[in-house]
Amino acid sequence: MTISKPRKKAVNNRSLLYLVIGIWGVLAVGLVILAMLWSKQTAYEDEHFPTQTAAPRSATKAKPIIPDAKAAVRKHLGERLIDYSYDPAGVIVVTWRIEVGLTDSLIRASARRDAAEILRRANGSSTGFNTITMLGIYALEDSFGNREDATVVALTFKRMTINKINWDNFLPENIYDIADEAKIHPAFDQ
Repeated sequence: MTISKPRKKAVNNRSLLYLVIGIWGVLAVGLVILAMLWSKQTAYEDEHFPTQTAAPRSATKAKPIIPDAKAAVRKHLGERLIDYSYDPAGVIVVTWRIEVGLTDSLIRASARRDAAEILRRANGSSTGFNTITMLGIYALEDSFGNREDATVVALTFKRMTINKINWDNFLPENIYDIADEAKIHPAFDQ
C-alpha cells in the first residue's frame, strides 16, 4: 500500500480575482461606515456645541496674525535654532545649526536655503528691525578626525538691502552675494 500525497490546489486567476474584489469590497464598505459615523459626529457637535456666528466678511476685516520674528524663525528651524536675540536698537541675531546632508554640496545648499528662509521669515514678521545677523554653526572635522563646532556662515543684512529683495523670484544661491557683510568658511563657499 502506498501513501499518496494530497494534491495541492492550484490557485487560478479567477479565484485570485475574486479574492481581490472581495478585499476591495470590504474596504469600501468600511470607508462608507466611517464616513457615516463621522457625519453623525459632526452633526451632533454642531447641534450640541454651536459656534459663534461670525460677522459678515464685508462688515469687519480680520487683521492677519503676523508672528514675531523669533516664532517665525523657530517654526522653520525647530530644534536647530541655537540662539535668538533682539535688542531695542533693532538688531536681530540668529544662530542656527546647519543641517547635516548626504553630500557636501547638499550641506552647502542647505545652509544657503536656511539663511534665505530665516531672512524671509524675519522680514515678513511683525518685529521691526534694522539689521539681522545670521550665524550658521557646523561641526567641522580636522585631519585627525576630531570634530568641533565652528561658525561657518556669518551674514549681516541691513533693512535697505532686505527691502530690495523680490521674494517671489529670489534664489537662495544668491544669499551670500547680496549680504551687506559675509564671512563664509572656505568649505562652505563653493
